[in-house]
Amino acid sequence: MSFGTGHHETTRLCLVLLQEYIRPGTRVLDFGSGTGIQAIAAIKLGARSAVAIDNDEWAAENARENVKKNRVTGSVKVIPGDVQRLSNQKFDLVVANIDMPTITKSMTDLLKKLKPDGILILSGLLASDLALFMDFLSHRDVVPLEIVDENEWVAVALTNVHAPDRD
Repeated sequence: MSFGTGHHETTRLCLVLLQEYIRPGTRVLDFGSGTGIQAIAAIKLGARSAVAIDNDEWAAENARENVKKNRVTGSVKVIPGDVQRLSNQKFDLVVANIDMPTITKSMTDLLKKLKPDGILILSGLLASDLALFMDFLSHRDVVPLEIVDENEWVAVALTNVHAPDRD
């Protein structure tokens, strides 16, 4: 079993934020998907479609099995590889439950995959790294919408600085 059983705080935090930000018709990218739990949950919460991508072939195979077991094969596409495999696709919501070094290294690619008014949910961050991470964000065109925490872990929901006003 790869990372993403739903028992870890970071996974639960992502699920809390997904539940809040998924809207009918949402197109979701689950970056570093592991078992595919975020993509599957997004569909169960009402998203139109989801792409689960992971650079580990074994994780992608595990995600395919979970997608099938959860009967969402028509809505979730599992892709092994990196974000460049997605060509010019844009998503309403991007979720990444990975570690801070991978988030910071991948931020430019993640933002390129996000629609102008999209939501970016990031987890796998330690509370002790939050100030450093917020400083990192200050140099990007995103602003935090919400921060949730459990024990020593945090997840952040972000949106584009130049996004249209929200209701």
